[in-house]
Amino acid sequence: RDHPDVALGVSTRCLVLMKPALRAAALLKGRDYVTEEDISWLAPHVFSHRLSLEMGQREPEPIIADCLKKPLEQLSRSTLKK
Repeated sequence: RDHPDVALGVSTRCLVLMKPALRAAALLKGRDYVTEEDISWLAPHVFSHRLSLEMGQREPEPIIADCLKKPLEQLSRSTLKK
């Protein structure tokens, strides 16, 4: 929601509803856990039509990837500590 190219970000409800989709994506790949790759793969499909972009912005995928960088890095660091 803090990205300069995003007028209106995805809602909390959208994030909550993404959880079962992520679980299903992991299950389709034969896993019972979600990975960073699952999030990176699924997020553009789920979020692209949920974002309202600023005028002049046409492609949501690079913006979504940019928005995911920091949270995925934090997730990576926190799971590696365990």
